[in-house]
Amino acid sequence: MLKLKILKNIGIILSVILVIQILFLFPKKEEYITTINTNESDIYLFDNNNYVSRVNIQVKSNNTYDLINEKIALMTKNNTLSYKLRSGFTAPIPENTRLLEYHLKDGILVLNFSKELLDIDDNLEEKMIEAIIYSMTSIKDVNGITIKVNNKVLEKI
Repeated sequence: MLKLKILKNIGIILSVILVIQILFLFPKKEEYITTINTNESDIYLFDNNNYVSRVNIQVKSNNTYDLINEKIALMTKNNTLSYKLRSGFTAPIPENTRLLEYHLKDGILVLNFSKELLDIDDNLEEKMIEAIIYSMTSIKDVNGITIKVNNKVLEKI
């Protein structure tokens, strides 16, 4: 009789241990949702053959004015954001070029650059202008562009 009670208690204990092990073996599935506040945008850069190429990049900006500023910074050689560019692509705007001011009115974006914009190889002038125009008109609010250098409209380089 005592032997039967001991075997019964051992059976109950082993059953409880087995159930606990099964519960730990199949844990509850938890879902983690991570959100990152980044947007994607297109910019146009030079590839290895100096062709103007579209590149999709991550940008932090949400509004149009910040996006314009961030894109110009990405498109300027040796800028603080140059680390974001993919290998094999180079920025079309010459080093030390500054965007002095910019404004958007009725869908026309006016960009006023410093004189360093003109310090570009003759073969790349037209491609640089193309890259700027394509990059800026990919922004939804921009329908046209006027480029100035030191407050003078750039008519030809």
